[in-house]
Amino acid sequence: MDLWAERGLSSWSGVEAGITGIPGVEVQKLQAAGLRSLLQRRRRRRGKGQDEAWLQHHHQLVKEVEEADKGSGFDVIFYGDSIMESTRGTYMGSSWSDFSPVRDVWLEAFGSKPYVVHTLAIAGDTVQRLLWRMRNGELPKKNHPRVVVVLIGSNDLTSPDCASPGAANRTAAELRGLLVYIHRRLPATQIVAMAVLPKGESWPNKCSTAIAAANARLEAYARANRRWLHFLDVGDKFLTHVDNGEGQQDIVPSLLTADTISPSFYGMRVIVKDLVPLIDSLVAQKPSKQRTAETDRKGDNQASKRLSRRHRAQRRKDMRERAGAKKNKEQDDGFV
Repeated sequence: MDLWAERGLSSWSGVEAGITGIPGVEVQKLQAAGLRSLLQRRRRRRGKGQDEAWLQHHHQLVKEVEEADKGSGFDVIFYGDSIMESTRGTYMGSSWSDFSPVRDVWLEAFGSKPYVVHTLAIAGDTVQRLLWRMRNGELPKKNHPRVVVVLIGSNDLTSPDCASPGAANRTAAELRGLLVYIHRRLPATQIVAMAVLPKGESWPNKCSTAIAAANARLEAYARANRRWLHFLDVGDKFLTHVDNGEGQQDIVPSLLTADTISPSFYGMRVIVKDLVPLIDSLVAQKPSKQRTAETDRKGDNQASKRLSRRHRAQRRKDMRERAGAKKNKEQDDGFV
């Protein structure tokens, strides 16, 4: 039986049309239950300490990377915030029942693939926090993955800061820095940068302009570096394609969880429908060493060293020739 039929949920074709097949009252009940669960989870996390929980989860992810590096490693690694962590069925490292259906979607999409996928994500992360994690053990050192997927930036563009001047430029610049960092350390790895997804109870909202601007800059950067960087934007599929009565689109409620940020089981199926074919094609590509700024600098240094050796050899040769000429002159002078 189909996974979603077992859960009493509507078919995938209904999701694509933005229709859940669940009565509106039932949707409200599910969202209310999800919101209560979310608040309870966050209260427990505050009691334990957000920073402590975050650090514990980071240490666990580092252990997973180190353990994989002892073997053949991961073929595909997914990095991000709660959107990606939901594919593990966890929130800051602890099992969360609300994300179990999302994890089922993920396993259904990637569980039978001939390549090994793994998610390294922590709820609430920003671009800079993800960069710190990578600098502190969450990037493989021995077995480089074939593909890295990054979905981050939603927590950098939150209200009211997202409406401030420069918010989109700052987030886009930090994203570029993150991608360059990954590329320099994993030069043969293909990188997929996913667009920041729509979020909130309505759309457009205070953050929609900044999200669109940051995504546009990210897409332009990917086009300029298409040898190693690929841009994937599924955000439009989270929006209705009919006028909401005010001349605007809106977010399909069934595609987000109660926090109006993380994709629901329906939303994750929207994501994997476009993500899986792209990953398949990139994994199938023959790995090739890519030139990076770091390898270019190393090459320049090596060339300088070779040039310096030639210069030293030539200088020694010239000195020998001058010494020989001087000796011959002295011998000639002796016969005068």
